[in-house]
Amino acid sequence: MAEIAEAGTRPATSVAAIVGRIERIPYTQFHFKARSICAIATFFDGYDFLSISYALPVLVGEWHLAGPQIGLLIAASNASSLFGGLGFAWLGDGIGRLKTMAIATALFGLASLACAFTWDFNSLLACRALEGLGLGGLGPVAAAYLTEMARAQGRGRFYLLFQGIFIFGLACAAFLSPWMVPTLGWQSMFVLGAVPAPLAICFVLLLPESARWYADKGRFAEAGQIVRMIEEQARREGKELPPPAHLPPARREKRPHWTEIFRGIYRARTIVAWLLFFCIYFVSNALISWLPTLYRTVYHLDVTTALQYSAYTTLAGMVGVIVVALLVDHTGRRTWFTICFSGIAAVFLYLWLSGAPSATVVLVAVTVGDVMMASISSLIFLYSAEIYPTRLRSRGVAIAGAWQKVGIVIGQISIGYVVPAFGIEGVFLQFAIVSALGAIIAGLFAIEARNRALEEISP
Repeated sequence: MAEIAEAGTRPATSVAAIVGRIERIPYTQFHFKARSICAIATFFDGYDFLSISYALPVLVGEWHLAGPQIGLLIAASNASSLFGGLGFAWLGDGIGRLKTMAIATALFGLASLACAFTWDFNSLLACRALEGLGLGGLGPVAAAYLTEMARAQGRGRFYLLFQGIFIFGLACAAFLSPWMVPTLGWQSMFVLGAVPAPLAICFVLLLPESARWYADKGRFAEAGQIVRMIEEQARREGKELPPPAHLPPARREKRPHWTEIFRGIYRARTIVAWLLFFCIYFVSNALISWLPTLYRTVYHLDVTTALQYSAYTTLAGMVGVIVVALLVDHTGRRTWFTICFSGIAAVFLYLWLSGAPSATVVLVAVTVGDVMMASISSLIFLYSAEIYPTRLRSRGVAIAGAWQKVGIVIGQISIGYVVPAFGIEGVFLQFAIVSALGAIIAGLFAIEARNRALEEISP
């Protein structure tokens, strides 16, 4: 034990030495505190993402909105989040993960409050676009931060139980809306979404910066101090610290350039990640965003029932996230993607062939599909964080995540045009085709990152 303690406290002067110590630390209360604080912000990220969908069934009547206007309001935050994700990712790789997450969280919280005071289509569209900058900025940087804090063994479960909080935020928006919107007005959805603004302080005051980020910047003293703090926490909890893992020297560039994601081994990884992001979010978030309005306009359900039906589907997504968190370290990433994309394609193919005859049939089928959709939506962030090196991780995730936004926006806007032209069956057919494409791409080209150190996967 004396040798182990000495090895763990000896000053580290290389990325490999820092990573070797990180990879030997079992999960501690520190890890769970970091995950919990990030999860609070991510919860409201999910809540704020979907809040517009549950305000719209009322606003459609009050503001006399047409189909294309509905699609634009739903898509506005996603379109701007594309730029927010890219901008904040550059900031995260430059000034650090924590400061960047704090800024993004404060921005989308304050913008949500501004949405509550809008008075027409144009003002709400502008505020939702501003909110999207922060919503898009949080995800890639939080994914990088928590992935870098975790060791290879059990990384899938550790990260996905955090990412699942996003789905919980979606579910809470869905279940609160049938009471809040009729009782307190549509504005109440956005007022509640302003809660994370003060939570941004927690990122800076209660959590340390990523040790891997410090090491990649050559700031080994700060990195070693953070690792030492986590090691001491493990000892206080009575957990054994094995000798530091021996890893090959990590590559470090003084001035890494984002175009590296298109070179060498990263070129194919980037293309696959982009396509997987596009496929799953074209289907999942586009549909979930439209569901309350589709139930209201196509099947003529009352507002409360439309919101409740949508809430059941969103709740099913939480089941999918829990299941993938528990199993993905056993099944692997590629197998999970392939099976679930295939299952989603089968669900939507059935709805197309059956003609989606009733709201009940749609409810049951889409709810089954959302179990698989939500699991992929969470796993894709972990996967994209694993396939890039620390020097590029935030930007790699954000650029891949930009295709998430492209998929959502195209999917959301397309529904507004497909339903009048081809009926709701046409929507389900296009979703079946895109899901089948995702299954083929994942099965043939996705790499496996299960139980491998980040530096082993991405030198």
